[in-house]
Amino acid sequence: MLLGRDPECVTIDALLEAAQRGSSGALVLRGEPGIGKSALLAYAGERAEGMLVLSAVGIEPEAELPFAGLSQLVLPALDRLEDVPPPQRAALESALGIGPPAAVDRFSAYAAVLSLLAAAAEHTPLLALVDDCHWLDRSSADALTFAARRLGDEGVLLLFASWDSESGGFDSRGTPELNVSGLDQGTCTQLVCEHLGESVSPRVAERIYRETGGNPLAVTELADLLSSAQLRGHEALTQPLPAGPEIQRAMRRRIAALPTQTQQALVVAAASDSDTLAELTAALPALGLDVDALEPAEQAGLVTIGPAGLSFRHPLLRSAAYHGASAQDRRAAHAALAGGLGSEGSSLARRAWHLAAASTAPDEEVAGELERAGIEARGRAAPAAASSALKAAAGLTPNAEQRARRLREAAQDAHLTGDLEGARGLLDQGLHLTEEPALRAEIMHARARVEMLGGSPKTSRDSLLAGAEIVEKSNPAQAALMLSDASLTAAMAGEGTDASALAQRAYALGVQVGGPVELICGFALGNTLVFQGERRAGHALMLKAEPLMEQMPPAESLHFGAWFGHCCCIAGDEETGARLLRRLVVQARSRSAVGALPLALAFLCNAEFRLGNWVEAYADGVESVRLAQDINQTNELTNSLVWLAHVEAARGEEDACRSHISGALELVETNGAESMRHLGAAALGLLELGIGHPGEAVAQLEFVESFAAARGLEEPAVAAAAPNLVEAYLRAGRHEEARSALLVLERQAAKTEGRWALATAARCGGLLASKEDYETRFRDALDLHADGSYPFERARTELAFGDRLRRERRRSEARPWLRKALSTFAGLGASPWEQMAAKELAATGERTRRRTEPATDQLTAQELQVALIVADGATNREAAAALFVSPKTVETHLGHAYRKLGVRSRTELARHLRGTPLSADGADTASGHLLNQ
Repeated sequence: MLLGRDPECVTIDALLEAAQRGSSGALVLRGEPGIGKSALLAYAGERAEGMLVLSAVGIEPEAELPFAGLSQLVLPALDRLEDVPPPQRAALESALGIGPPAAVDRFSAYAAVLSLLAAAAEHTPLLALVDDCHWLDRSSADALTFAARRLGDEGVLLLFASWDSESGGFDSRGTPELNVSGLDQGTCTQLVCEHLGESVSPRVAERIYRETGGNPLAVTELADLLSSAQLRGHEALTQPLPAGPEIQRAMRRRIAALPTQTQQALVVAAASDSDTLAELTAALPALGLDVDALEPAEQAGLVTIGPAGLSFRHPLLRSAAYHGASAQDRRAAHAALAGGLGSEGSSLARRAWHLAAASTAPDEEVAGELERAGIEARGRAAPAAASSALKAAAGLTPNAEQRARRLREAAQDAHLTGDLEGARGLLDQGLHLTEEPALRAEIMHARARVEMLGGSPKTSRDSLLAGAEIVEKSNPAQAALMLSDASLTAAMAGEGTDASALAQRAYALGVQVGGPVELICGFALGNTLVFQGERRAGHALMLKAEPLMEQMPPAESLHFGAWFGHCCCIAGDEETGARLLRRLVVQARSRSAVGALPLALAFLCNAEFRLGNWVEAYADGVESVRLAQDINQTNELTNSLVWLAHVEAARGEEDACRSHISGALELVETNGAESMRHLGAAALGLLELGIGHPGEAVAQLEFVESFAAARGLEEPAVAAAAPNLVEAYLRAGRHEEARSALLVLERQAAKTEGRWALATAARCGGLLASKEDYETRFRDALDLHADGSYPFERARTELAFGDRLRRERRRSEARPWLRKALSTFAGLGASPWEQMAAKELAATGERTRRRTEPATDQLTAQELQVALIVADGATNREAAAALFVSPKTVETHLGHAYRKLGVRSRTELARHLRGTPLSADGADTASGHLLNQ
């Protein structure tokens, strides 16, 4: 055990033992500099008996180099690259600079890291130690924390060490943390005695403890500064002692005691982003120095020099050597390092950053090198590094227009990383620098897209309108696209009337331009027309845009296709929408395009729900939420939470539904997507209706209808709330209000001619009809349901019809309808509605058996997702690649699913899942939606 670290060592030992048994884990050690995090990592490495140990250290000069930390960590495991799925392998090779640039989703490389770690641990448990994570480059940090959040049964343990969260620098969101605090007074005394090999006065020991807070590095550094007489209490101590925040000053004093040439050489070593002696040897002669100048630093115990290169005894010593030097000496060190590097390949970015650090004034040549480095980082799927390089390039650019262009480029990459505030600032700077109309419009367009996703929709719309005005005559194509985006922004804000007017303007310009611009603007207009109730005309316009998906780059195609499929569902073409969304999900999985999946899965969740494939809908919704959280897609997460909550509402999962809607509404407060409020209220209204709270249902559903009415939303299928409001009014005894709500629904159904709206309006008419007319209304509804679509709504019609027949004392006629409703609800997993149907059937005098819970309900969300994809014919490795987990995790989840479902083979699994009755007539309505479409 380490001195005074028994609790921390016990935690680490438990994680190591779990990894050696095959159970993965991750832990972040947090604490101030010098607190002992590195010692704990070293302890883990010493205890990792029989494990493959990988290690990396974040280095301050490398913080802007893409995937620098990751390259250091995984280098010994690259012999297992062949075991990584091909799309992920290509992305990782590109990221690490050992393969050609790959225009891929950056999350593909992140998924590849998990796959590589899992492959390396296939035969031997693996321990990965990452120190000084606060200085890791952003791309490496994101890749490693993504892997940490998705570890399962690989036998991998990731241990990170970083400054405390207040000091910033490392976002370990979702990874367990352990705060490392100072040692107690007794342990501090023992540490001083062991470090110096002599005793210390209790009074002096207490003073050292008080001044250092028990920080081990501060304790030993302070002890080294005290004389034997001071330590024994025979000589007075200085006031104050150089500890705590002053520790770097003490280190700088030690450096200042070295020869001048040694100090200069240390500045070069500290500024270097590589500790290899070759680079130091190449750089030092430019300053009239050689490696021998570093010998006094080695003799003083500040650095270690060996065949592997030079390393500082502690990162704070590197920082002290660099930041304690004069600005002139630091610039000279960077210039010397740049002179020893080439301007191609892996040296490009390093040379560019050294040149930038050596510059004292704007320099287009240096700015150009930084821009090249930024573009190269973008090609390696490292947008954070790209943004930093382009921002630095802009700062060194003499020409104002060129500087504005580079700031716009930097903002584009900052936007990709989720740094919306940073992107805003860069774009605002660029806008103030240029008067060129086209560039101003481009910057305003980019600024509006930032606001669209993470700020004020009104600000976004105003910026788009202003930008469109600037270029409408000179560049009508750009103006049309800006107006189209303004329409989308208004729709997100729930302003249907404004959205329609803007879409009309965009389309008029788009027609003049023709080509893809016309199709994009036509799609936006078609979407708004559907929402206004002009379903037929809107759907026709939308369908014209379908060929765009084949013309767009892969990432844009997946994003546009997701919206296209969703809009088809809203327009009543669920089969087409679901088929397209399933295909997009398969494409995204096959390309390891993780970033495209949350939105596509959220929309597929809604489509499958409408079609009655609730097993798939639930699995898709849960995965959508998890992925959006894993990769910090907060705007897509709003969609994911809302559509999953709709499934949970119908299933009667009260706590989960309320929690997910609450989470979505919290996000709405920051992203301004007001349209999600009425969709969330629709889900809560369905939940309250199902669990028997009609008053609460009315409150939620009235909000939905008033929201829609105020914004000109005439398509009732958007939130699917109108028939629920009619039924909630009736259950609450508010018959006149039910009739008024029905009139609105009937008018909208007649206008849109949608089968769902017509069928549910007929059902609600049956609920309110007289004794003479109700049967006709219900049979009209059932005829409209005859195509097999919307099984949940058909079962609700059967339940309502059977209930009305029973109340009219036609019990024998009621039973067949109630049996059908009961069977469908049971197959769907609509528990509250199943209970209603069972209660009504019992009231007819027919005894019903207590239903056994479907075996699929016993599966966790991940077990269900694995079972579904394996049932579609995937091998464990294929399933792992598709779900961005390891084959061992798939194996574990599949084993659990086999036991819970009582099956012994993949054939039985497929038969069980695909044979689940989801319709009254026993037809198999589930769909093979993951691999085989």
